[in-house]
Amino acid sequence: MEYLFVYTTVIGAAISIGKNEHIRIGLLTEKDNPVLKIITKLFGILCVILINIVFMYLSYSWISKVGDSPSPVLRIPMKCVQLSVPIGCVLSIIYCFFNLIKLFDKTGGEETKWQSSL
Repeated sequence: MEYLFVYTTVIGAAISIGKNEHIRIGLLTEKDNPVLKIITKLFGILCVILINIVFMYLSYSWISKVGDSPSPVLRIPMKCVQLSVPIGCVLSIIYCFFNLIKLFDKTGGEETKWQSSL
């Protein structure tokens, strides 16, 4: 159950980024200036991409160092659980690119087909 909880948490975080429901502070993004809205949203998306790239890079060295040890109960390699981190990072980055496309979409940012399927 613990391992499933880890996977659902990491994948759920990626989905919340895709739905644009992750933690954010609307002080600057809620202003009436549309250029400022786009700049702050773009900066936020790029920060999330950068953070996930760093996490993904660091997780590979972490998994290679400690991933071969077996889990205490199931005796499976811990890398099976630890792989949830790079998987979640890749999904988050993909969703960020979809959010970038949505940000600059000519239709005015209406909900796209990939979001409505979630």
